[in-house]
Amino acid sequence: MRKNFVSGYYTFTVGGDDGYRLSVDGGATWLTGDYTDHVYTTQTSSVCLCGSTDLVIEYYENGGQAQVSFDYSYVPVIADAGDDVTVSCGQTASIGRNSIYFEDNFSTNKGWTLEASWSVGSAVATSGCSGNQGPGVDNSATADNRMLGYRIGNCYD
Repeated sequence: MRKNFVSGYYTFTVGGDDGYRLSVDGGATWLTGDYTDHVYTTQTSSVCLCGSTDLVIEYYENGGQAQVSFDYSYVPVIADAGDDVTVSCGQTASIGRNSIYFEDNFSTNKGWTLEASWSVGSAVATSGCSGNQGPGVDNSATADNRMLGYRIGNCYD
C-alpha cells in the first residue's frame, strides 16, 4: 500500500495471531513485528516519514484464532510557544524506546507543572526489577544529571 505522509513522526501499532510484521520501505526491512507462532499480541514503533511511503504488512495464521490489526497516528512535535519547528526526514529515521522526542534544560526549569509521580532530579540506577530498569546516568546532550522522569529511581514493571 502506498501512502503519502506529511513530513513528521508517526507511531505504528500492528498486531496479530500468529505472525505479523510491518515495513515502511516496501518490504526491504521490517520496522516492527513478531513473525512467530503466538496468541494475539501488538507492537508499537515510531518512525520519521515524508512523502510517498510503501507500507507492507505481512501476516500468517498457524491454527486457532485468526486476527491481524494495524493503526497509525501522527506524533506532534512539542516545542516552546513561539519557537519555529521544522521536521525534516531523510528516508527513515527510527525512534527507539529510549529516544528523546523533546528536550529541556531542567536545571533552569521553564515553568513546568508536574503531575503526581513526575519529578525533576538526578538519574538514579535501579536493580532487581522484573521489567525495565531505571537509568543510572543522564545521557542528554548537557549531561548535567538533571532529568524529568516518572518515578525516578523506581522500577518500570
